[in-house]
Amino acid sequence: MATSSILPLFLVLLVSFGIEAGIELPGSIPPYIINLIGRTTAFDTYTLLNTLIHDATDPQLKQRYITCSSDYISTLEYFDSAKNAYISADYKRMKSNTSDVIKAVRDCDRRLPNDTSQLPVLNKRMQDVSSIIIILADFLSGP
Repeated sequence: MATSSILPLFLVLLVSFGIEAGIELPGSIPPYIINLIGRTTAFDTYTLLNTLIHDATDPQLKQRYITCSSDYISTLEYFDSAKNAYISADYKRMKSNTSDVIKAVRDCDRRLPNDTSQLPVLNKRMQDVSSIIIILADFLSGP
């Protein structure tokens, strides 16, 4: 499902639970999405990259995987910062940190345009999750 179709469905889900913009979401939804979905997916992708680095026989490809691995170290830090921003109710910073995740993932995608591993799928998932976190940050900021 494309991000453009996920995001409206996510907003409909929030509204269907009676959640209005600017209020605290029940069940700590933002930390769950940031930590258990976003950060875990980033870590899983980082782990895959380490395997790809180890298995790569082409030196150029190996170097690209190493650079992407560095991008994913940054994404882990961005998720930690987004979580801290959420805790301090700094939703603008939460959104900014998550936008940095998307940029890092896109940089990785550009380095490996024809990659046949699971990396492009995981990069897409990371972008989708990050887009949802950005929507949550906007939602929490209120009107």
